[in-house]
Amino acid sequence: MNRDQRRFGKLLTENNPILKGPRTQGDLKSNLQPHPKHPKRLTENDVTDDDVKRQKSENSDPENSVVQNKLKKDCKELHVRRLDLDDKKAAVPARVTRSSVHKLRVSTEGPVDPQIVAARQEIDFGDPTTYYRPPKDLPPEVEDFDRTQLADIASESHYAQEVFEYYREKELKYRVPKYMSQQTQITRTMRSVLVDWMVEVQESFELNHETLYLAVKMVDHYLVKKVVAKDRFQLLGATCLLMASKYDERIPPSIEDFIYICDDAYTKKDIIGMEMEVFKRLNFFIGFPISYRFQRRFARCAKLSMETLTLARYILETSLMEYDFIDELDSKIAAATLLLALKMKDMHWGRDLEFYSKYKESDLHSLMCRLNDIIATPAKSNVKTIRSKYSHPIFYEVAKVAPLPKQSTSQ
Repeated sequence: MNRDQRRFGKLLTENNPILKGPRTQGDLKSNLQPHPKHPKRLTENDVTDDDVKRQKSENSDPENSVVQNKLKKDCKELHVRRLDLDDKKAAVPARVTRSSVHKLRVSTEGPVDPQIVAARQEIDFGDPTTYYRPPKDLPPEVEDFDRTQLADIASESHYAQEVFEYYREKELKYRVPKYMSQQTQITRTMRSVLVDWMVEVQESFELNHETLYLAVKMVDHYLVKKVVAKDRFQLLGATCLLMASKYDERIPPSIEDFIYICDDAYTKKDIIGMEMEVFKRLNFFIGFPISYRFQRRFARCAKLSMETLTLARYILETSLMEYDFIDELDSKIAAATLLLALKMKDMHWGRDLEFYSKYKESDLHSLMCRLNDIIATPAKSNVKTIRSKYSHPIFYEVAKVAPLPKQSTSQ
C-alpha cells in the first residue's frame, strides 16, 4: 500500500461513523440507524389500545359482517362443488374476497355430473387402475388389453382408445381419391418406382417405418391437388421424406443428405421451395393416419407373434407401391394384411381382432384376396427393394413364405 492509499483509507475511516466508532457488537448496532425511507417494523409494544378498539369496531360493523358472511357462503359452496370435499370448513379460506369467489364461480360453470363427483372421490393417483376407464362395449370373452398395459407408461393405456377413435375420424376426412387421370406426365409405374426408391432411402438412413408411410401419404395427397412434372417427381418424394423425418424422427437427416441421395440432381433451394409448396397445398396439416399404426395396434391387442406381424408388414409395405390401394381406408387395409398373414400361418381371425379392428372377417375377404395377388406376382426388376428387404433373416425371411393358393382365397 502506497502513501496515497493509506491517506485515502484514513479519510474514509474519519468520515464514516461506523468504521470510526467502537468495535464492540453492541456499539456497532447502535451506530447502524435505519434508513428514513424504510418503514419501521412494528412489535407488540408498538400496538396501542386505540388500534385494538378500531379493529374491533370494524369487525362489528353490520354491513361489513353481512358482506363477509355472504362471500364466505358463496365460497364454501363453490369449493365444495369444485373439490367435492367432505370437510367444508377446510374448503373455505381464512380471508374471502370478491375476486376469489368470482374465480371459483368461473371455474365451476356448468352442471356437475354426479358420477364424475363419485369417481373423483375414488381416484388414487398412486394406483392407475382407479382412474382407468375400460371400453363400454368390450365383450366378456375379449381381454381388456389396455388394462394389462397400465404399468407401461409408454403404452398410454388411458388414451389409446380415444387416440384410435380420432384416427378413424381423420382417415374418413383425409381419404385419398384416385388422381392419376389428372396427371399428364406421371404414370402408375413411375409411382411404383418412386415408392421403391423411398423404401431404399428409408433403409439407408435407418428411418422409422412411420416416416416412410407418412411420406408416401403426403406424396399422394399432393398429387391430388397439383400436377407434377416428370423431372420434379423425385424431388417431391425426397422432400416429403424430409418433412416426414422432421415430424417423426428424433434426429432427422439434413437437407444435404437428401441432396446427396438424389445424386445432386437438385439444390438446397429446390428442396426448400418444394417443402414450402407441399405445406401450402396440404394446408399445413401432415398428421395423417397411417396404416402402419393401425396394424401395430391390432397386432398388439391380439398378442400376435413378431414373425406374424413382420409378415403382415411385408404385405402392407408391398401395397404401398400399388396405386389401386390408395383409396382404401388405412384401418381396413391394415386389418386385411393381418388377416392374410394369419391365413398364411394357418391361424384364424379371433374375437379380439374383430373387436379392436372393428372389422369382421367377411368385411376383409375381398381386400385380402387382392393383397394375396400382389405378393403372388413376381416382382419386376426395377421394384425389388421391398422383397429383398423382407428376405433378410432379420425380418424372418417372410418374403419367402408362400402366398395362399387361389382356391382358398375364392372361398
